[in-house]
Amino acid sequence: MSMQRSVQQQNASVEAGIRAAAEKFSQGAAGFAWLHAILRANRMDADSGLLVRLTEIPDQGGQLVAGLWLTSARRFIEFQVSLSRESGELQEVERFLDVTSSMAVESGQRGTGQSFGFLALKVLAEAHDG
Repeated sequence: MSMQRSVQQQNASVEAGIRAAAEKFSQGAAGFAWLHAILRANRMDADSGLLVRLTEIPDQGGQLVAGLWLTSARRFIEFQVSLSRESGELQEVERFLDVTSSMAVESGQRGTGQSFGFLALKVLAEAHDG
C-alpha cells in the first residue's frame, strides 16, 4: 500500500525536481553543449533561462533526451533530442516547441496544490533574485 503525501509534500517534491534539473544544467555546462547550441540557434540565452525538466533515456544509437526550458520571458519550451552514445554530440533535434499556452501556471489547483508551471516560475524568479 502506497503512502499518501500531503499537498505540501507533493509541491516540495516537484519543486525539488525543478531545482535538481536547473542545478544539473548550471553545474555541468560541458555536458550540455548541445542544449546551449540549440538555445543560441533559437535566439535564447542559456544564462537567463532555466532547465526545469530533464529526462534521459538510453536509445539504440545513443541517448534520447527530453526536457522543458523556461525562458526569462516566462515561455516554456519543450524539447526532445537524440545524442550520440560515444561523443554525447547532438544527432537530431526531434522537437523544440513553445508549449506556454498549454502550461498550467496556477498557484493553487484543487487537490494538487501548486501547478508545475507555477513552481517553475517561482524557481526562475528566485534564481534571478539570488
